[in-house]
Amino acid sequence: MISDFARQLLQGHAERPNDLFYGVDVLGSFFRDVDLERLDSAYKELANAGLLDSSGAVVTFFGSPKSLYRLTDSGAKEAARENAA
Repeated sequence: MISDFARQLLQGHAERPNDLFYGVDVLGSFFRDVDLERLDSAYKELANAGLLDSSGAVVTFFGSPKSLYRLTDSGAKEAARENAA
């Protein structure tokens, strides 16, 4: 079972299944460093569940390197299942 925040992040990736990104949009317009830590935790949760994969590409937010992620086939199926529910 994944957290609600991770589920929201997964849906963002499902909307752009062919893109590699680090989805800060899920945090809204104004966010702090602690919010990025929460986002990192959600990415770890989704990666550990096999729903997202790290692409190996990295970007920097506030001087901190962040991996870009891609949706896995399992992630696409889980997102579709959630949308159907």
